[in-house]
Amino acid sequence: FSSCGNIEKDPITLNKDHCDFCKMMITDPRFPAEVITKKGRIYKFDEVDCLKSFLKNNNQEYVAYYVTNYLPPHNLYDAHKLFYIKSSELRSPMGGNIAAFNDEQSAAEYANKLSGQSIDWETIIK
Repeated sequence: FSSCGNIEKDPITLNKDHCDFCKMMITDPRFPAEVITKKGRIYKFDEVDCLKSFLKNNNQEYVAYYVTNYLPPHNLYDAHKLFYIKSSELRSPMGGNIAAFNDEQSAAEYANKLSGQSIDWETIIK
């Protein structure tokens, strides 16, 4: 059980943790995400699209959003500080095909390489 008011991210354990939306095991290190509620409950997802769907179906107050960097090391970072691309060539677990990058240059490089388009966090979670 999460303690009340906890806002610390919880690293995702591949091949053990399951997505709180689609219930699939999280296996791909390039796409995971998580959100933390005001009460400190942590929800984990195998990709941003599952996080987005979860938010639409659950009325809770969220205090933190984290997304994994597509490039190694695949750590969780504040979702608001990342740069995103969307491309069908990414082939994410549930087909949302959105990847996050720590810097704008890497995002632009991969958008060009994968015929993708830039997308911002606010557009993603609408």
